[in-house]
Amino acid sequence: MRPNFGTSLRESVFENMTPSKISNLKQELMSAVNKYHPEVDILKLDLSWDPRTQSSSRNTLLVTLNFQLTGEHHTPQTLNIVI
Repeated sequence: MRPNFGTSLRESVFENMTPSKISNLKQELMSAVNKYHPEVDILKLDLSWDPRTQSSSRNTLLVTLNFQLTGEHHTPQTLNIVI
């Protein structure tokens, strides 16, 4: 078992997202990927509010991760997650 595996993202699911919270989550996600998946090169990581809910409540977060696996012949990929 790895008790320290992961991030505090699960605890943030029902919190209102603020710019400070998003900045902290972005740093935490980058650190977790670097620590637990060193074979992944992060090209870009964006966290933003879902524009459909931005006017009412900021509790839906869009995560876009552009990455590629280390090595010479890997194609960059994009992972989109709605939280």
